[in-house]
Amino acid sequence: MTVGFLKRLTALARLRLRAGAGVTLFLSHAAIDRKLAEHVRQTLLAAMPGLRVFLASKPGHIEAARPWFQEILSELESADLYVVLLTPQSVDRPWIAFESGAAWMSDRKLVLATAGGLVKASIPWPLGGLQALALDDAEDAEHAFRSLGVRLPEPKAFAAEMVALGRQTTVEAAHLAGWIGVELGDRFFAWDGPMFELKEDTPVPSSASITDAIREAGHEPVFGVPQDRLSAIAGGWKQVFETDRLRWRRQVVGGGGGQFLYVRPPKKPRA
Repeated sequence: MTVGFLKRLTALARLRLRAGAGVTLFLSHAAIDRKLAEHVRQTLLAAMPGLRVFLASKPGHIEAARPWFQEILSELESADLYVVLLTPQSVDRPWIAFESGAAWMSDRKLVLATAGGLVKASIPWPLGGLQALALDDAEDAEHAFRSLGVRLPEPKAFAAEMVALGRQTTVEAAHLAGWIGVELGDRFFAWDGPMFELKEDTPVPSSASITDAIREAGHEPVFGVPQDRLSAIAGGWKQVFETDRLRWRRQVVGGGGGQFLYVRPPKKPRA
């Protein structure tokens, strides 16, 4: 392969990146920060037509029947650009650290972006050793977009909206404190919390990853038929739902959809 060919290939790649055609950006974020992430996504799409921004929390970006973990790994591997959104809610999340590490090891463009009032100095090591740019600061936000090859049309307006959304997210995070369950990536499976105040949505199938996560959390997952639901609850069983903890809940079903997933209290040792 000649030097001239490599130069032409590099020039074509740069033109492709500037045009956004066929380029995928992986936007890493915690589910609670979805409003912040969606604002970043919409701004990027408006500034770079043809760009594809992968958002795990956006409905449709991971199909219900597909293994979510493998899908995220595939998107991490194939992305051209990465943005990691760090907030007070996400900065200590294991998944954020995992996705950040994968992005860093890819040797492709990675932008660490703070929002929601997160102080850069509070980012834990080793992420704290990398440069971070605050998306709620107009100058930093402009720099972050420029690093991705994108011109941010109205930095002050963008930053002001990030500040407003960050405040909303802080209020929502306080509401989520009363939930008990397990996280799988950006999905949350709960068996305690104010879920009966939420809208009932389409049931989701159980999987080994869900039941394994429940066991790892020190609880016992079991399945029961709908007819026995009242007696199961009376016996101390708690039904498991997937939920966004703000608007909707979905029953987790197994056995071909004919059984509900519960968490059963541990058996008491015999005297």
